[in-house]
Amino acid sequence: MLLWSTCSRRVAMEVELHTTAEVKKLLSNMDIIKRFPMICYEKDESRLDGKTANEIIDEAKTMEYTGEWMVFTSMEVIVGLACAQIEDKKTRNLYLKEFEVATDAQGNGFSNIMLDYVFKYARKHDCQYITLMAFDDSAFEYWKHQGFSVSTKTTPRLRLLFKKL
Repeated sequence: MLLWSTCSRRVAMEVELHTTAEVKKLLSNMDIIKRFPMICYEKDESRLDGKTANEIIDEAKTMEYTGEWMVFTSMEVIVGLACAQIEDKKTRNLYLKEFEVATDAQGNGFSNIMLDYVFKYARKHDCQYITLMAFDDSAFEYWKHQGFSVSTKTTPRLRLLFKKL
């Protein structure tokens, strides 16, 4: 169990590691899909029109990812998802492909717990860096606020960030 204390409350979460195929099964109903707009339909609600949950998940680019999915739950409800892949290039890095807190769970400290777990996971796998891409302004600012540095390879469309462990 993961614990995070704030000045006003204690938040408890659990995490399980899954394959992409297993995550597809977990995201097999419309209620869950709508809670994870970035991962399931890239925040484009027109992608939901007239489609079943399975069709939406089959079309989701994130469901083509290799790597390990981290499924975070609190009180048996999925509150966060992250996908990470270990890369051995010049250095051993954890590439954070996805990181999203459910829309109805935001503002409760879950992202802090999730990020703490990602760091522990990266250290356990002997990674030197965590790398990621931020596609919108709010995500870009969030990651900079979390201490991530902007890569020199960043462009206005592809914002690459990294953090040394």
